[in-house]
Amino acid sequence: MGLLCQLYAQYDDGDLVREMWYALVMRQFFAILLAIPLLAQQGPAPVKDAVQKAFPNSKITAVKKEKDKGQTVYEVETKDGAVSRDFLVKPDGTILECEESLEVSALPKAVADAVKAQHPKATITTAEKLTRGPVVLYELALKEGSKKSSLSVGPAGQIQK
Repeated sequence: MGLLCQLYAQYDDGDLVREMWYALVMRQFFAILLAIPLLAQQGPAPVKDAVQKAFPNSKITAVKKEKDKGQTVYEVETKDGAVSRDFLVKPDGTILECEESLEVSALPKAVADAVKAQHPKATITTAEKLTRGPVVLYELALKEGSKKSSLSVGPAGQIQK
């Protein structure tokens, strides 16, 4: 960066057009430098390929390397229209978990009925479908008056503790 500032100062001769051009070049240069870490964090090809194969219309918005129970995994965030999905993926491309945003109106009737029976005065404010292998759960945020809580419910309406 010091070298760029020296070059800029060397050509600062009062010519406004030239100064604007140098400022634009420096801005683009720094934008590229800032983008390099973002490109590097896109994760291994098998990780991206697995997510794209599972949901071809999804756009990958972020990839983060993490540790889960001592093993390296990648959290992959995607967007598909109004639907957001977060995945946990092993470096070899094995999808461990998918968390998908849902409209409350899209919840299975058994899930909505179970919540209504357990919390008759509560309103479901957000809903997510969590899939871990063959296990599916609906993670719900509830609001009952000023009290907020969360609840996990199986697809057949079984409340999880």
